[in-house]
Amino acid sequence: MGKINDQSIVTIKPLAYYKMLLHVLRFGSKYIEHSKLSEVMGVLIGRLEGENEIKNVIVEDVVPVSHGGTIEVKFSVDQLGAFGELDTKIWEQYGDLGWFSVGWYHSHPGLGIFFSETDKYNQIFWQKNPSGVGIVFDHTYLDKPNDFGFRAFRLSETRLDDPSLALKSGYHEVKAIVEPPTDLEFYLKIMDLISAVHTGSPQILELNETVDLFGDIFIPEEEQLESKLPEMNFEEIISTLKKGMDNLVESTVKPMAHLLNTWGQDVVNKIKTHNSEMRNNLKEIRDKLSSEIINLQQSFNYDLQNDLKDLDFYVDDRLEDLDNEKENIKEIVNNSKEGYKNQIDLLFKDNPISQIIEKNTNISNSITEFNNIASNNLKNLEKTGNALKKYTESYKSIDNLIQSNLNTLQEDFLTNFNKKINKIKGNINTLNKETKNYLSDLKAAIILLESSKNPIKIKLETLQTDHKDLQKTVKDLKSQNQELLDKIKKLEEGGV
Repeated sequence: MGKINDQSIVTIKPLAYYKMLLHVLRFGSKYIEHSKLSEVMGVLIGRLEGENEIKNVIVEDVVPVSHGGTIEVKFSVDQLGAFGELDTKIWEQYGDLGWFSVGWYHSHPGLGIFFSETDKYNQIFWQKNPSGVGIVFDHTYLDKPNDFGFRAFRLSETRLDDPSLALKSGYHEVKAIVEPPTDLEFYLKIMDLISAVHTGSPQILELNETVDLFGDIFIPEEEQLESKLPEMNFEEIISTLKKGMDNLVESTVKPMAHLLNTWGQDVVNKIKTHNSEMRNNLKEIRDKLSSEIINLQQSFNYDLQNDLKDLDFYVDDRLEDLDNEKENIKEIVNNSKEGYKNQIDLLFKDNPISQIIEKNTNISNSITEFNNIASNNLKNLEKTGNALKKYTESYKSIDNLIQSNLNTLQEDFLTNFNKKINKIKGNINTLNKETKNYLSDLKAAIILLESSKNPIKIKLETLQTDHKDLQKTVKDLKSQNQELLDKIKKLEEGGV
């Protein structure tokens, strides 16, 4: 597989960005509970520009397709066929403009912006055209300064005909820009959005999505329309209220206090555990780095000193041999000069011309022999120089090898050190997240406890008022009963 050289730019028109943002925020925003966040997916419509194999992409419009957890599932054959049909419809509608589906977009609400293994698999469908692009949104990035909440990606390999090979591919970010609005149409869309917010209508509809105009109308069930004769039992009501209040206090305050104590203890224990683990990890990293660096220094110093010492010995030996060779040559030359001088003197002093010619022949032979000896000595000197040059190069190669090994070991140590540091950072981030969650739950419990005080107080006051009313009612009933008894007694006495 070969790496691609991607210098292209993705330009997103205002309308396309507006529609993608509405789709993403409809199912994922900071105003939606985390458990209710949903991923969205849609198709990019646009055109290509440029002469390179990887061309610039201009995204003119988008088609919101779906939302939900099924987006993180590899596209099936039926789904890919549906995308093919959608591509045909796009070409029928925008073909005169030269527009077609140039990629896809989807969201990772609150999870970060990246290409998962599933995203890489799905990207293969659009990157059969080498310029096909994938856009990933995360609404939490919109809180960052000058961040549009998305990144554009492509797979980094050219061989995408084999999915198994393509899944081994990395991916890279593509430069992307959003054009500012320049015409009235964009601001008309803003007016439509405000109208949809006021009327409670969906701000944007997905492919084949319809709106239920009467879904919010409440129609009661038949049993809810039946009339019943009211029956009241004051003693049962009072007893039920007392039991309800006791059960409410027992079931809320006591478990809540136990839960708060448990949470507090868990937070303290986890903080202690993580702090101890981080301390041990840091100490282990420090000790290991110190030990390994000391061993490395000792090893390199020892080996380097031995190599340099051996090299010095060898150079000294060769230089000494060279000096000896020079002395030998010098001695031979001096001896030759002295011999030639003596022979010439004798030649011209005691010998006739014939003997001079004979002696001259001997001198020529001696000169030839001397030249041969000098030539051999020069060859020996050349060999010695070559050997010295060879060992100098060996010394340089040894020095380069030592430097290379030292750099490799330093890189390995730095890599292991960074891994340990990243692990520690991960533990710290996990601890911070858990602490935040505990604090959030603790605040929620406190708010719930505070909010339950007033209703309980109001119910107690209501019970006291009802109790006084009941006492008054009982007193009135006793008075009426006594009056009735007096009347009955009078009637009986009169009858007698």
